[in-house]
Amino acid sequence: MICRSTLIALVVAACLASPISGSAQGGVTGQAAEELRAFERAKRPTDVVPVGVGRALTFTDSRRIVTYVDRRGRRATLYVAKTRTDLCHVLVKSSFPGGVGGAGTGCSPRAVFLGQGRHLSASSGRLFAGVVTNEVARVVIVGSKGVRRPVRLTADGGYIYDCRAYNGCAGLIACVEAYTRDGTFLSAQAWMPDGCRRRR
Repeated sequence: MICRSTLIALVVAACLASPISGSAQGGVTGQAAEELRAFERAKRPTDVVPVGVGRALTFTDSRRIVTYVDRRGRRATLYVAKTRTDLCHVLVKSSFPGGVGGAGTGCSPRAVFLGQGRHLSASSGRLFAGVVTNEVARVVIVGSKGVRRPVRLTADGGYIYDCRAYNGCAGLIACVEAYTRDGTFLSAQAWMPDGCRRRR
C-alpha cells in the first residue's frame, strides 16, 4: 500500500509493503475487489468519525471497526473511512479515561489501499491497528524474535494489537501473515526489512 498519512497528534502512521503472496506458497492468489465488509452493513451513529479528526479530509462515509481499552484505561477506536477518491484508516486515542489524546489517519487511493497482493493495511505507534480484506479470517503477527501471536479480528475486519512496550511497536513487529477461514495462507507482509524472510 502506498500511503499518504496525515499526522494530527503523536500517532505515526506507516504502511505495509513487500507482500509474499499465496501464489508462491500454494495458497490463494486472488485479491478481493468487493466492498470492505464493514461497508456492507447499515451505518450506525457510532460509525461517524469524531468532529475535528482528519479536518484536512472530507469523509464521505465511515465505519467504526474496532475499539480497545488498555490496562491503564486508555481507549483507542479505529475507523475505516472513504473520501471521494481514497480509503483511510483513522485511529482515535484517549490519553486517559474519558479524555482525548490524539488521532492519526492513513489514506491511499482505493485501488491500492488493499491492492497489489496485500490483504491488510495498518498503522503503527503505541498500537498496531488496521483492517483486512474480506477473505481474511485470521491474522498472525511475527515478532522480531520470531514469536508468533494471533490477532483478534472483529466482524468488520478490524484489529488493534497492543505491543505493550515502552517505545510502542517500533522494532517489535517483523511480519504480518494473513489466512483464510480454512487456514489457507494468503500473504505475508513485511513490517521490518526482510521481516518475512522465513516465508521465502
